[in-house]
Amino acid sequence: MALDYLETLGDATDVTGIAVTANASANTIGSWTNIGGTSSGAAKAIEIQVTQGAQGVHYLVDIGVDEAGGSSFTEIIGEIPLFIANSGTSDDQYTTVIGPLNMDFASGSQFAARVQASTGSSVVDVAIVLYDGTTDYTVAYVETLGANTADSGGVQVDPGATSTTKGSYAQLEASTSSDIDLMIPVIQSPSAATVHNGTRVRVDIASGAASSEVVRVGDIIIAETFAEQRYCPGGPYEVEITSGSRVAARAISGSTTSGRRELEAAVLGFKRTSSGGGGGSGIAQIVGEGGIVG
Repeated sequence: MALDYLETLGDATDVTGIAVTANASANTIGSWTNIGGTSSGAAKAIEIQVTQGAQGVHYLVDIGVDEAGGSSFTEIIGEIPLFIANSGTSDDQYTTVIGPLNMDFASGSQFAARVQASTGSSVVDVAIVLYDGTTDYTVAYVETLGANTADSGGVQVDPGATSTTKGSYAQLEASTSSDIDLMIPVIQSPSAATVHNGTRVRVDIASGAASSEVVRVGDIIIAETFAEQRYCPGGPYEVEITSGSRVAARAISGSTTSGRRELEAAVLGFKRTSSGGGGGSGIAQIVGEGGIVG
């Protein structure tokens, strides 16, 4: 695989991207907002950058495209979960980066984003980075496992009260809608009241029936700073999860204190649409202050 930078959409007026406002009603998806103008060339891969600074607010972000350059958007990745616990600092900025993901787009494509949030009218900034070149395979978004549209968050996972033992599995999805070949786990704090203060957590993502789970991505480590949750995973991870599978998550925490050890989990699932050699195509990361900003 060889990718070359093509262009960034949405960074012309603000270095972090285009402001996208959630519906005024909490936990209700908003309208599509264009992310910059149309693309200048055909793209082979996409990177999605979402920056937000509002603390104690859960978000689910959708990304869409109209390859004809209009406003009839098709969702290409949906329900990307975002959350920042209350750090006590009003000017913190956090950027979630998803990709690069090997997806083909025509020249002249118009990209857009929409968002729902646990607090109505909350705002995120979105930018799209496109790449040209050659790829070993292409992927298509399948679904986000564990996204909870009722509260704009994920599924709560409790490591339990024993620091040396992984807790019980929490189900993210009872039955996947399709095969999943690659996944991006998204781990975050469940609420602004869950202050981790340096707690280290390891998370397993597994598939299979209850009590017969098989770990697909194991011991994802999360090191949490003073009062924020900052998660910088690798991925997308290559997995083999067949359609109709149950997917779940469990964790172990350095803290046994209720209100400090819990976390939320979700998984972005993808499927190969054309085959070839090679491994995973990109990264997914959440970066705290001083990290990626555009």
